[in-house]
Amino acid sequence: LLVSRGLDEILSFTLISEKEDASIRVFNKNEGFKIINPMTKDHEIVRSDLLPSLIATVDYNKAHQNKNLALFEISPIDTPKGNHLYLSIALCGEKMGRDEYMSRPYDFFDLKGYVYAVLRKIGLTDSRFRIAYSKNEKFHPNCSADIFVGKDLVGTFGQLHPSFYEDK
Repeated sequence: LLVSRGLDEILSFTLISEKEDASIRVFNKNEGFKIINPMTKDHEIVRSDLLPSLIATVDYNKAHQNKNLALFEISPIDTPKGNHLYLSIALCGEKMGRDEYMSRPYDFFDLKGYVYAVLRKIGLTDSRFRIAYSKNEKFHPNCSADIFVGKDLVGTFGQLHPSFYEDK
């Protein structure tokens, strides 16, 4: 579904640094597994969220002059509380139209459209989920939303808070 809509799938490392692991989390606030004998300090924690790896991929690409990105990753996350399948999407730069002169910057509503398409694809109709302003401090308060099914938080999407990049 996402590839057909122009996004590129990535596959990132499961092992990340302790700083990356603590940088941003949506669901799991607990510490992940720590490798007893890591090869390097940059690969000593089993990630507890996909976002740190996705953000590192975006930062790497931007540093190498690849500024227009539409990426996603679907991967299982293994934590002390169990194994869960996560989806993470990153949009950066401009969305290309048929010709370059038709390009425009990605915005919140592009991401919202992808999220709604995924929710519908897995069988959730509009009446089965609820969208509310996000409470996650790592996301911009006016450009982010949480997704609830019943009372359960099942997703967060939106723009990262500007202070997130100041902390890095």
